[in-house]
Order: sequence, then structure tokens, then C-alpha cells
Amino acid sequence: FGWSRPFETGLLSADEQQQLLEAQVIDTYEGHLKSRVRWSSLDDMLFVHSAFPTDAADSVFFGPDTYRFAQLIHAHFPQNCARIHRVAIRIARARREAQVLALDINPAALRLTTVNAALAEVANVEACNSDILQGVDGDFDLIVANPPYMADPAARAYRHGGGTLGAGLSLRIVEQALNRLTPGGSLAL
Repeated sequence: FGWSRPFETGLLSADEQQQLLEAQVIDTYEGHLKSRVRWSSLDDMLFVHSAFPTDAADSVFFGPDTYRFAQLIHAHFPQNCARIHRVAIRIARARREAQVLALDINPAALRLTTVNAALAEVANVEACNSDILQGVDGDFDLIVANPPYMADPAARAYRHGGGTLGAGLSLRIVEQALNRLTPGGSLAL
């Protein structure tokens, strides 16, 4: 599963194989089975994301930038986030009393967010379809965004940041966040 390589059907029990096929977690591939997802770990948590290669328009990518961003959140959080009532899964575990909204325009990302929240055993995460903050009301104590930042000719959601240099989405996030932060709130972008 971790490397998205085909594997023999006999590696799983018939019941496990059937359940994974029905859940669309695995597919048949040239006489073998192949996972449609990958698993990555961060600290003691396990995260599911799209299988390699991530060339589909709705791929959900967990890569080196994700780890760096998680480190940024970890460093920013203790010094700058004393009061959080509404804010991602890592933060949801640290602040179980907070209302965490996981916002995305990608339905695949929202489905996997729900799975990842269940794996992390957090009940305070709500996955919502939203173009940045347009689909939700209210203000936020903390807004965390790890947007794509590349100029991708195929305009795949997980890597295309918009604009000629890939910064269009990041600029939109800043513009919308400034008007939606509570006094003393912060944006980690």
C-alpha cells in the first residue's frame, strides 16, 4: 500500500480483499491488485492520501512540503495560539475543545480528511466544501492553509496555485483571511 506497487491477490484474505474492493481502496491491475491510496506517517499519526503517481486532477498529495508545513504549525502553535475556538487534524488533537473546519474544493480531499480524522481519533473536525472561506460563516482564531504553489499546465488542484507564477491561490487566502480573523487571530500559510 505504501508504495502503490501491484501485489498478488493471495496476500489478503478473500474477505479483506472483497471489502477493500467494495470500498474502492484497491483495484485490479494487470492480473494483480493495486492500492488506490498511500499511507504516510507524521509523529504517531497515520494519514491516507492518493496513490502514486498523483496525476489525477483530484489527487490528494502528502509529501515533503506537508512535513515541513506540519513542523511550521508545531513551532507556531505554542507561542501564538493561546486561545483557539475555531480552526486542522494535528491542531484538532492538540485542542480537542476547538471546532475544526477542514475546508477544500476537492471532494476527494474532504473524503480523505474524514478518514484521517477518524484514524487520529478526533471528533472535532468537520470536512466542508468551500472555496477558501466562502462556504462558511463566522470568524476564526487560527486559519491554517497549505495551498498548492506551482504553475501546473494541467491545472491539477493539488499542485496548481493559479496565476502565472502559482501564487494566485495563496494571495486569495491572505485576502479572505484578513477579514475573517478574530482580534489576535493568526494565519499560518
